Amino acid sequence: MKRAFSFIFIFCMPFLVAEKSSYFDTKFLAQSDLVKQQLIEVDGFTEGFFPASDGLRLNFVWLSRPQARCTVICSSGFWPGAKEGMATLYELLAKNCNILLFDARGHGASEGSLWRNVLQYGEREYNDIIGAVQWAHEQSKKPIVLFGMCAGAFHATHALLNMQKQQLLELYDIRGLVFDSGWDSLTSIVPTAVAGEWEKRMMKSVKTAPQIVQNSVRLAIVSPVSLLLQLTTPPLVWALVSKRARQAALLPKIKVLETPVLYIHSEDDSFAPISPVKQLAKKTRNVHTWWITEQSTHACHHIKHANAYREKLQQFIKTVVSA
Repeated sequence: MKRAFSFIFIFCMPFLVAEKSSYFDTKFLAQSDLVKQQLIEVDGFTEGFFPASDGLRLNFVWLSRPQARCTVICSSGFWPGAKEGMATLYELLAKNCNILLFDARGHGASEGSLWRNVLQYGEREYNDIIGAVQWAHEQSKKPIVLFGMCAGAFHATHALLNMQKQQLLELYDIRGLVFDSGWDSLTSIVPTAVAGEWEKRMMKSVKTAPQIVQNSVRLAIVSPVSLLLQLTTPPLVWALVSKRARQAALLPKIKVLETPVLYIHSEDDSFAPISPVKQLAKKTRNVHTWWITEQSTHACHHIKHANAYREKLQQFIKTVVSA
């Protein structure tokens, strides 16, 4: 039965994407197979593998444009951490950009095990971005702009710091970093992310209930447990997470970074609070910021505020590439 279902699904896939779907549609983005099929068969991406700088093979899709003025490399978040979830960039970027999307280690079709090495998370992931930069530079000698979402922003910053230390930024012609919904350290993000996920799931479970019931659940259950999680999680992080991962905080290091950075963050992000990011921005040499005061959702600003996002993103890329 399972084989028959798989055969039917594979047979029908071409017909399911016969009419192009929007990469702003979150329901479509959740269907990785269909998204990848559309990227390749409709929009002209090619698929393959490149090595991270420590040897793991990472799965990618790549769009090369003859008139490209730069290459944009996207590193996605902790979960789902897959290239297909960032396909919206295709519709946000100008037509003169090459685009590289890839699965982070332990995600999608890339090598590595996320959960087996979760207590070391943050130690080696920057090698993914370095490998992506090296591979993209071999394909096209155009200037490179890094785009990091959530954990991807954290890892991309570490990759830049590492390459700067090795004096590789000029070699690879890296012009900028987009730091969207990122964070400073594991010890700061884990408590708020755990509490935020708890609150999201609980409130989702009662979203069809009357408002008075939702308010009561939030007041009596959700908020107290959320506070308890934020108080009790930090000691667990220190006890369980590896020392190197705990010490990989950006705030003490960011002041030496020479690469221009565009920080994008919303004021109401409960998963990754904005305060630590504003501290990073204050210490960044060449800083550009867009603080979103309108209602938004963690790591979804590019969908919820698409027009403003497109304008900010393209203007930043134009500025740093032309510099």
